[in-house]
Amino acid sequence: MWKADVSRALQFFTDHDGCPCVVNLSRSGQGAHIRMLFREAVPAWLARRWMHFWLKESGVLRGGDDDDDEWGDLPPTFDRLIPPQDQLSGQMNRHGYRMPGNLMGSPLHAGCARRNGGTLPLDPREAERGNYEPDGKHWEHVMTALEGRGWGETELRAALADCPDDDISLEPPSYGGWGARDGSGRLTLPIIPAGEGELDYTLKFCEFMRHMATPGEQPYHLWLAMASQLHRFGDAGHAAFHQLSSRDPRYNSRDVDQKWQQTAHMSPIRCHTLIDMGYRCPHVFTPRCNGAKAPAFFVDQTDAEIL
Repeated sequence: MWKADVSRALQFFTDHDGCPCVVNLSRSGQGAHIRMLFREAVPAWLARRWMHFWLKESGVLRGGDDDDDEWGDLPPTFDRLIPPQDQLSGQMNRHGYRMPGNLMGSPLHAGCARRNGGTLPLDPREAERGNYEPDGKHWEHVMTALEGRGWGETELRAALADCPDDDISLEPPSYGGWGARDGSGRLTLPIIPAGEGELDYTLKFCEFMRHMATPGEQPYHLWLAMASQLHRFGDAGHAAFHQLSSRDPRYNSRDVDQKWQQTAHMSPIRCHTLIDMGYRCPHVFTPRCNGAKAPAFFVDQTDAEIL
């Protein structure tokens, strides 16, 4: 399935002369990365906005409420855009250094390449046609892409302006405090220092946890799923389990303690499983959560501001 998605995306991206792609297999060999190369540094928000639109236009981003085409019932294979933030916040970490952006692993990891072919660059045109076998010409593919770079910020803005969507803005997002909204009305997530306020952050911004905090009766299976998330936060998670459970009219302190003990062995239930259980997060399959696999891991994405 991922091969079809990558091929569909490449059909769009390889037509942009001056903005070449480097395509390489993932470390496992069971996925692929598409890297766009520019001739100069460009604003991350501009590149992300353009890339996000064309991934949506190609059909790789799907599964939203408005999707009713032939791809609507298929699970998306898209994981994330890197960098996952539109711009750095400029905040300092606990050591007094400015918090960095995101590091990416380079292709050509020898161990992964020997084991399963992973990380090796591919011929983009061959991958577009569905051929994902490394041909041994990885340096040639990388050098061809490097030599073909012609796009900068001007060309990127022109390409974004040509996108057949009147709602796309060419203005950078504006940032405020926690949970601020940018000029497009989209929620921005803040950076927090590692280990500080992680549970509060999860309860405030994870849509599943917000849903479970709504007063009223919650399905039993989702209640157990909530417990599986909160165990990650230890005693603070236990207290939050009581607090959130107390908003259900069936709340009983002894039952909550018993269920907390019974779920101690559970791993956090993943977002995909929550969908099967009847809860669909409005942000699932979108870049907002930056690849977090379960609500318990949502806070792990707080090293960057994510739209």
